[in-house]
Amino acid sequence: MKTLKYAMATLCLLGMTACSNKLEYDSIFSDYKDEPHAEVVVVPKLLLKLGTGMAKMGMGDKDDRQALNLVSKINSIRILDLDDCSQEVKQRFLTDVQQLGKGGYETLMRVNADGENVKLLLQRDGTDITELLIINTSDDDAELIQLKGRIKESEIGRIMESDFVDD
Repeated sequence: MKTLKYAMATLCLLGMTACSNKLEYDSIFSDYKDEPHAEVVVVPKLLLKLGTGMAKMGMGDKDDRQALNLVSKINSIRILDLDDCSQEVKQRFLTDVQQLGKGGYETLMRVNADGENVKLLLQRDGTDITELLIINTSDDDAELIQLKGRIKESEIGRIMESDFVDD
C-alpha cells in the first residue's frame, strides 16, 4: 500500500513539474512583451480558419491550398520577436530560454550554424504533435514561435519546409 502511495505522489510531482515547465515557456511571452521594440503576434484559430476557408473555395494555387490545409490543423500561433530590441534584452532572453526546464517537451532538432542557433521542441499526445516551440537566437535574432494544434508526425516536415518558418 505504501508503494502505491509513493507511486501516486511521484506521478503527481512529475505532472506538476511538466505543467510548471510549460508555464515557464508561456511566461517568456509575458516577460518580454513590454520590452521596447518587442513584437508579439498572436494568430487565433478564427483567423486561421478564414485562411483555410479560402483554400476550400479554391483560391490560390495548389501549393497555397496544401499549405492552408496544413494550417487548418493548427489552433493558434504565437510569435515573440525581439530582433529590434537591445543586445541586453536579447542576451537576457537567451539566458532565460537556456535555463528553462524542458518538462514534457522533447527536442526535435537543434541547429547551430553561422552564429545562429535554432532549437525545435515538441509535445506529443500519442503520435500527434500538440505543441511545437521554435527558439531562434543569434547576435541579431531572438525569437520564440509557439504552434498549438494537432499535427501528425508525418506532416511536421512540411511545416519545416514551408515559408512559415523562413525569414
